[in-house]
Parts: sequence; structure tokens; C-alpha cells
Amino acid sequence: MTKRLSTMWTSHLNSEEEKDKFREYILNSTSLWERLGQIIEEKAPKTVPKDYDKGSWAYYQADQLGYQRALNDILMVLPLDK
Repeated sequence: MTKRLSTMWTSHLNSEEEKDKFREYILNSTSLWERLGQIIEEKAPKTVPKDYDKGSWAYYQADQLGYQRALNDILMVLPLDK
């Protein structure tokens, strides 16, 4: 676990004391973040299967790529060592 933490986690807090306390709480939840990271990586599609015979293939591909991008965005916010 690294000590980097996205400022998104503390942007709702006003004082530095509140931010430090919340930052410490987040960074001490290592097993939770590691497991959540594993679950998200398991759910992330590795590749989009190509089935050009389907008329809606382009929509399916766009949906899958958007889903993968959203999961990657979540992973970037998690306080994990990568």
C-alpha cells in the first residue's frame, strides 16, 4: 500500500485536520481496498469479442469499452500500489 491518495477522497472536507484524519482512515483500510481492486480487475473485460455479424456489434463494443474505462477510473482513485 502506498501513501498516495487522490484528493477526490478529501475534497468534501474543509479543515486540514479533518482531511488528515480521513486520509489516515482511508489508508489504514488496506485489506478492503486490495479486495475491491481485485474484484474490479476480475470484472473488467480483457477484450471485446468481435462479432461483426451482429448488427449491433458497434454498440456492444462501445458499451464494453465504456464499462472498462469506468472501472479503470475507479481503480485509479483507489489507494493501491500498482
